[in-house]
Amino acid sequence: MIASLVLLIVCSRIFTKPLYLSYGFVFAFAFLIFALIYGILGSYVLRNEFHGIHTINDAVYFCIETYSTVGYGDIYPLTTMAKYFVISMIMMGLIMFTSGITLVAYLFNNKLRHLLFNINKGKISMTNHVVLLGYGILAKILIEGYKQSGKEFIVIDNSKNMDTDREILQENERLLISPYPGNRNILIRARISEASLIIINFENDSDTIFAIMNVTEFLTNHPTANKPQILARIYYEENIAKAKLAGADIVIAPHLLAAAEIKRLGLA
Repeated sequence: MIASLVLLIVCSRIFTKPLYLSYGFVFAFAFLIFALIYGILGSYVLRNEFHGIHTINDAVYFCIETYSTVGYGDIYPLTTMAKYFVISMIMMGLIMFTSGITLVAYLFNNKLRHLLFNINKGKISMTNHVVLLGYGILAKILIEGYKQSGKEFIVIDNSKNMDTDREILQENERLLISPYPGNRNILIRARISEASLIIINFENDSDTIFAIMNVTEFLTNHPTANKPQILARIYYEENIAKAKLAGADIVIAPHLLAAAEIKRLGLA
């Protein structure tokens, strides 16, 4: 793990995307550092209660020797306190070993999922799901609800600025990056014609309407028994009719609804 981190730092200049580390990797690495510090400092502080520990180098040697379960016998505890300290080090070594095995299994499973994903030509294995075009505040709120209810969903976004939220979605195969709103190849991969609902909510109305047009054209060319509904989020009132004309079945304008409610309450 230490060698991997050193290699990552040395080669950091060739990476063009922000670094994303999973919580499992961060936890495992932090625990490794803590265990090494604990073993080295603890054995050095208790050096008078060990046979063979005189310097900090001896403590480092004993720590690595114990965690690696080699045990040459040249260094060993003399007192009860030292024996209990060695027992605590052995327990930490077991935790490090099991954590490492779990992390390796997770990475292998993740690679296997990506392999199967590529074998399937990039198509997701969902039907009757929700497709969200655009990843903003509305999409984040809806996704939390889908996770709680167990509803399948996939996000299509044309943003190239990957943040942590998008990295997590992509790692879990819940995000497809599109070169522009409504790209045909991405719609095929998202199985959009087999979805139950399509929600289009980009940060500006022009992208939303453009995506509606592309999705409508795609669904027309790929008809199914149950055509998914298209719901579009629009910001400006003059674009509501345009969104419906482009093919949206339902058009909502949260900002306009909020403004109307404020007026109804006599607050404006």
